[in-house]
Amino acid sequence: MESYQLLGVDPDIRIPPRSVLASLKPMGLGTPYRESLSSYYLALAHLHNLSPKNLARGIIIPRMVGNVRRGEDTFSLWKWPLFNGIGTVPETWATQLSALTGQQNLIDLTLVPLRPYTNVQRLMSDIKKWCPLCLSEAVQEGRIYGQLLWEIDAVQACPKHGIKLVNTCRCKRSAPLPSLNIKHLTGFCDSCGHSLIQNNDEFIEKASADVVTRVQLVANLLGDVKRLKHNTGATVGISGFLKGAVEHFTEGNAAYFGRLLGIRKNTLHGWMHGKCIPTFPQLIEIAVACQCSIADIMLGHPGTFKEPYLINPHSAPRKSCRTRRPQKLDKELLKSQLKMLAAAEPPISAATAAAKIGVSRRTLSRNFGNIARKITQRFRAHKHSESIYKFADRCDLYRQSAKKLLQQGIRPTRRLVGLDIKGKGIVGKGEEQAACSRICLEVIEKSQGTQSLLCS
Repeated sequence: MESYQLLGVDPDIRIPPRSVLASLKPMGLGTPYRESLSSYYLALAHLHNLSPKNLARGIIIPRMVGNVRRGEDTFSLWKWPLFNGIGTVPETWATQLSALTGQQNLIDLTLVPLRPYTNVQRLMSDIKKWCPLCLSEAVQEGRIYGQLLWEIDAVQACPKHGIKLVNTCRCKRSAPLPSLNIKHLTGFCDSCGHSLIQNNDEFIEKASADVVTRVQLVANLLGDVKRLKHNTGATVGISGFLKGAVEHFTEGNAAYFGRLLGIRKNTLHGWMHGKCIPTFPQLIEIAVACQCSIADIMLGHPGTFKEPYLINPHSAPRKSCRTRRPQKLDKELLKSQLKMLAAAEPPISAATAAAKIGVSRRTLSRNFGNIARKITQRFRAHKHSESIYKFADRCDLYRQSAKKLLQQGIRPTRRLVGLDIKGKGIVGKGEEQAACSRICLEVIEKSQGTQSLLCS
């Protein structure tokens, strides 16, 4: 056999690596209208004639030991609103699907690249949305797919066609199919199974210009994902952009800039110093106000400022109270007035005295400290004597009530005295409660001593 030459086969050719699942190519990868990971997973299951649940149970879930929750919910993770978001679930599924199909960059079918720049609050939509015109164009391209753009909660319109996204089928879920007959595939209703492409003219409604502008900003962000992947200073970028915006638009007045955006001053302060990150809708509003892209905010490019959108030329920043000139005081007149108030009956507090002569409590202490201390001491002594008299009056009232209960043949207690006086069973607090209990015991002991003398 060594004398024969092998013809027709190149010995340097190697068989390419094989994948466990079909190497299905994602649609729209690298564009703002890319396919979502949930849509890709449904198409992959349909290609293998399997339900999404059986595909997850048989192949995917066994490879995710320790990365996802156990139980029945694990098989239906693709239905969750956060499946295409920025959490660990979409990252794990994208990694496993890339290993099973051989398709790289499936992580771009999710919003995981935006994780360092925003949080999960108000990011993903809880309802299913689609553009009928985009679905019709996808049929001509070869495969219907759901866009990642539609999974974002802030996106309510299609930036390509300028119409509102549709979220209801013609059936309105009036006659749902059995679960075994449901076709889990993009472009078909999960309830009735009919196509979402045909007879959708009644649902097409034009979106407003403001809505389309905001949606276009989100679409441009998905197109700039490659710029965000290799950037590590996310918080520094956002904080740096906001500091530059405050300096450019309001000359360093952060409170004024926050009022223009409708954001609280402490919230804006946290963003500017990297203590927290804005939510995704807040990033959109900042981009609209500064007339820039969302990627510029995330990367911290302060050189792209244009004329502000929300700044009203008639609204000026608030003037600080510290710029006012100090008030001139007639100290001799104020001193004579304070001496009269110091001898007033009944005694008044220093704050009341300051209000009567038209100055602040702080001014009174700084300029007339001795008189203010005398007023305060006299007022406290008056209050202390009043409390003593009130306490003695309450003790007399408790004693009368305890004697009355004892005459009725009832053993007096603190609760019964409170019911007799207030009808609530509660007697004051602290010292008053202890005094009431002591008075009840004294009345009982005195009555027992009187009875023993009578018997003797």
